[in-house]
Amino acid sequence: MVEDGGGVAGTIMGKDGIAIQNYIRDGDVYDVEGVVIEYIKVLDEIRKATNILKLGEVEEISIKAIDMVILFRLINADYFAALVLEPGVNIGKGRYMLEELSQTFGKRSSRHSQAHAAERGAPQQNFP
Repeated sequence: MVEDGGGVAGTIMGKDGIAIQNYIRDGDVYDVEGVVIEYIKVLDEIRKATNILKLGEVEEISIKAIDMVILFRLINADYFAALVLEPGVNIGKGRYMLEELSQTFGKRSSRHSQAHAAERGAPQQNFP
């Protein structure tokens, strides 16, 4: 979607602000890390409020501004993916792609976390 569907940039990032992978459309100069890092605190506050209100885990957050749309998808307790889109593009396609990514990455990171915990002798847990 970043290449041909109105996507500007994308990232997979830890809640600590360290990016695992970034992608920026060819020819664009976009500070995807800077933008997403600015929203990390907001995302954390939304997650806290949702838990206080007992609404369940946050899965997805979207921010629509005049010049950009930013979609966030939580992968697990430690990671999320973000996609920056031009206004007027198919947001549904972006949401679908982030959901697919989160399922694939979430399974892989969950297995890695469980294996690492088992090596340390810690109890295993599944992330949502």
